[in-house]
Amino acid sequence: MAIEIRSNEGNYKTRAYDFKLAGDLYLLFKFESPKSDCEIAIAYDEYVDGGEWYVNDGDLGGQDDEIVNDVVFNGLPMTPEFTEFETAVNAAVRKFNKS
Repeated sequence: MAIEIRSNEGNYKTRAYDFKLAGDLYLLFKFESPKSDCEIAIAYDEYVDGGEWYVNDGDLGGQDDEIVNDVVFNGLPMTPEFTEFETAVNAAVRKFNKS
């Protein structure tokens, strides 16, 4: 099952979908609302540090940046797929650092 996060923030429906993780650990996903149609990107190290995501392609409307923040830092961590990914990465880091 693919990750899809829907909301009704900003008094309109939004959708974050087509989440992909690139080989260089960039997280990419599509975001759409009546004001936006774009692809969002964030490096995994930026995500861990609570850093900045950016619009990789397309247009992001006014208040949608707050909604994307909510998707990235609140919605995504609640999905079992991302939790499993984070657990695996953290275990690999601990194992690597012990060697």
